[in-house]
Amino acid sequence: MALVSMNMLQRSRRLAQDLRQEGRSEDADVVDALVQSVEKQAAHSQYATTGEVALRLGVSRQTVVNWIKRGFLPGMKLSGRLVVPTAELAQVEEVARLLDGVDAQRPPATPEETNGVSRNERDRWTWIGRDQ
Repeated sequence: MALVSMNMLQRSRRLAQDLRQEGRSEDADVVDALVQSVEKQAAHSQYATTGEVALRLGVSRQTVVNWIKRGFLPGMKLSGRLVVPTAELAQVEEVARLLDGVDAQRPPATPEETNGVSRNERDRWTWIGRDQ
């Protein structure tokens, strides 16, 4: 099951209200029934698949699998599928949101800053010639 966006549920509830105001109560009842069904299903979803996590975080499914294997993201096997607890995923999303905010506030590195970092790193390399 795809993870449900709260924004989409709120918009659906508003749609049902608007339909009722227009006198289209049957259509509003259908929208309400769908919203209730989705909410019920979402309440029982304690785990997200690696594909669902990838969609929410904007990365590939393989990246999510690698993060779980390296311990960057909590995961477990459930009925043969690799899943992530949705409570943990919410925390990861909050950290990602905070980091995006920090990144947005800092201007991009200048060419001089980039060259300086690269030069400092290269100075520590040990060069081995073909003669050795």
